[in-house]
Amino acid sequence: PQNFLPVHGEYAFLRAHAQMAEDECGIQNTNVIRNGQMIGFGERRSARQHGDLSSLSKVIGNVKLFNFYNDGGKGTGTS
Repeated sequence: PQNFLPVHGEYAFLRAHAQMAEDECGIQNTNVIRNGQMIGFGERRSARQHGDLSSLSKVIGNVKLFNFYNDGGKGTGTS
């Protein structure tokens, strides 16, 4: 793969997973994003494209997230 984006776990574990993808699998473009961040991906236009591959993916925005709870059959709401 050209890109690697770990998506489940605590931030420290996501960082470790991304580092392992770089070290063990040779994936050059890894990203770790925080809750609410949106990431966009592009593609290499030719096999001769050189330079910084990080331009293939980047954070393109943020979304405000809310925590919701569900109290069984009694109702739901925000915390």
